[in-house]
Amino acid sequence: MKKILTAALMAGTLTTMAMAEQSPQLRLGVGLVHFDSNSDVKDIDSTTIYNIAFGKTTHLHWLPENMTMGFFYDMDYAKPTVKSSDGHKDSTLLTLGIELQLGYDISNDLNVYALATPKYGLFKSKGGGGYGIGAGLEYRLTDKIGLGIKYDINKVYIDYSPDAKLKYDTLKGTFSYRF
Repeated sequence: MKKILTAALMAGTLTTMAMAEQSPQLRLGVGLVHFDSNSDVKDIDSTTIYNIAFGKTTHLHWLPENMTMGFFYDMDYAKPTVKSSDGHKDSTLLTLGIELQLGYDISNDLNVYALATPKYGLFKSKGGGGYGIGAGLEYRLTDKIGLGIKYDINKVYIDYSPDAKLKYDTLKGTFSYRF
């Protein structure tokens, strides 16, 4: 899994540099994270999740007209409460990944996109690889400012074990700024 994440980081870096004609974009998000009851890690309360991402979205000449491609370095942070026999304990969820987007411009100001994110996650001081898939919508208020909404489903393997999956989904509102 470490090799896959390293390869994804390298691919994202090289591709982001290759899209030099497009200005970099900073995206901030806040939303809700819901932990799946079918997850191997049980009894976690839903909570607020915070997101920061930096990357680029562009039109590439080999894509059909109105199609976009984007690459973002992505980080999520949440502080869920885990229910246990000892009572409630706060924990930390931190994920880092490369978000790959393939989108379509519905109009000059409105873009809808699908996303896939190989990621590394930390939960309760234990780490592991995983992934996220989802969709989003962004409306550009100006050439530099955009607002959006993003939904994704995630799975992180704690301690790289197939028996310790943390499944969760997020719904986030986003604010983006293009430099």
